[in-house]
Amino acid sequence: MSLCDLPYSLLQLIAVFLGTEDGINALARTNRAFFKQLNPFLYRYHVERHTSKRPPPALTWAAEYGECNTLVKLIDAGVGLYHPSIWMDKTPMSERPGPGDRHPVRIAAEKGHVRFLQALLDWTEEGGSESFGDRLARSNCIGLFIRAAYNNHLPIVQMLLERGVDPWATPVFLSMGVELGCLSPEMLQLLLQDFQRHQSLQPIAKWFPAHMALREAVRKDNVHATRVLVARGVDVNFAYREYSTTEVWRPLHFCHHLETYRLLLEAGADPNIDDSDSWGVLGCAVRNLDPTVPVRPISVERNRRRWEIIQLLFGYGADPARAGGGWALHGALRDSDYELANLLADRGASIQVTELDDSGQAYLNWAVGQRAWHAVMMITPYNWSMLRYAGPGRNLKGDGGLAGQGE
Repeated sequence: MSLCDLPYSLLQLIAVFLGTEDGINALARTNRAFFKQLNPFLYRYHVERHTSKRPPPALTWAAEYGECNTLVKLIDAGVGLYHPSIWMDKTPMSERPGPGDRHPVRIAAEKGHVRFLQALLDWTEEGGSESFGDRLARSNCIGLFIRAAYNNHLPIVQMLLERGVDPWATPVFLSMGVELGCLSPEMLQLLLQDFQRHQSLQPIAKWFPAHMALREAVRKDNVHATRVLVARGVDVNFAYREYSTTEVWRPLHFCHHLETYRLLLEAGADPNIDDSDSWGVLGCAVRNLDPTVPVRPISVERNRRRWEIIQLLFGYGADPARAGGGWALHGALRDSDYELANLLADRGASIQVTELDDSGQAYLNWAVGQRAWHAVMMITPYNWSMLRYAGPGRNLKGDGGLAGQGE
């Protein structure tokens, strides 16, 4: 009698006697008949062997590679989707039980396996009335959504939206995704479309999460994200104040990249909206406002980019008296960029130091008019055009504050 003629009960005894998955697998692959009979036994053996401490490795492998057939066989073999090593009593996003980081549902969402994820969400435990997806808390569903969105898996995001997942309960994920640079233009477009479809009572132009997304896009020089957000109608002049004592920031203030400046200006960003000769877009464009950053010689390339940005701002009507021209002029002098200082002065930039008396200010105005830049720097506190300037006696170079000019 050949092995092929043995009854299944004897084959099963032989498999048990072999005692290893490799041995059982080798026997099952002897011929098609053996494989058909022993394959379910092999899955049960695999599940039973690994059940005590953690789910079987085959479950993680199936989730990593989106193998739906393997998932079905493992479920038939009794795999536990609520195993305590992957199903938590409380999740970071919810007080309710939910999947941990290594649960196949989270792995599948991160890897982009939409069919696998659908099969998991639709699975119902034998004798149960709720599907696996029904048992997930709303916050857990949002967590799956964010994983898929951050990895730009459009089919999964669309599938979850169709199932009623509402990610806008935690909209901060949008600006975080832009900050991390992980949202493709297509994904960002889809997310904004969904917001506009479901949040019709709040226009996107005034929506704070969209403002924060635009802020991060321009801060990170993300031209593609900036273009999408601007095209969707996000307000390009929104005001942002992190602390009540700091300056009011707007999208143009966060820019570094010439193209993001251009996109915002073309969309209607007002370079004169700050209406100040100190704080404004010209001063921000000079890029040396932070007193915590050490002064370094400016590179030729950075100088060229800065010059192009200043020229672009002037082309869109920036007025030094209203767009931070004073800080821009003083910042250029701190960098010893006299060519830029001359341009700003020619356009009407002046330096008004409130701590100076009338004669001191008159002398400063004369020095600016004569382009006597060394005299200007002797009169003006070195850190006058830096953020959080605290007035006389706070000169960062320690050379006498206002150089004896009026208090």
